[in-house]
Amino acid sequence: MIKKILFPAEFADFDVNTYRYALELAKVFEAELAIMHAYGKTESGLGRGYGSEKEEDIQRLLEKFVADNTPEAFKTMDIQRIATLDYPIEGILHVAKDIGADLIIMSTVSYTQPGITHLSDQTLNIIRRAKAMVLAVPPTVPFAGFETIVFSTDFEFDDLIVINELRRWCKKLDSKLH
Repeated sequence: MIKKILFPAEFADFDVNTYRYALELAKVFEAELAIMHAYGKTESGLGRGYGSEKEEDIQRLLEKFVADNTPEAFKTMDIQRIATLDYPIEGILHVAKDIGADLIIMSTVSYTQPGITHLSDQTLNIIRRAKAMVLAVPPTVPFAGFETIVFSTDFEFDDLIVINELRRWCKKLDSKLH
């Protein structure tokens, strides 16, 4: 099952919604949660203009994000904060590997690509290259529980692996799978 969840933060408004999904799943699966931000290898870091910042500055931003956006019911949860000097996509993949993430939860959009309404290039790259499962959350979908999970298939053999994992999730989440 899920033991370690990674949430890459861009410090964008839509991150708050995606973070809630990460918190809820960490609670249900009794998983460890890590929030991270890659900085310094591009002018805009992971998209918010923090390229010239130092690790301490990013750690402060991570602390503030967690403090400002963690509901009271989750305040006792131990949340690891990781600032990594790397390109955004590479940073996410490296941190996921280093911490042994089973699940990466990120938004379908990116702050640097606000006009994209489906999946950002960053999200697609993570989905294609990650060794962990990736849950991509549309920023317009506020957390309202996991009553129903929908999986779209192209009838590849690997889809059976995903469907079996989602069936386990549904038992744990008391939800339906379509």
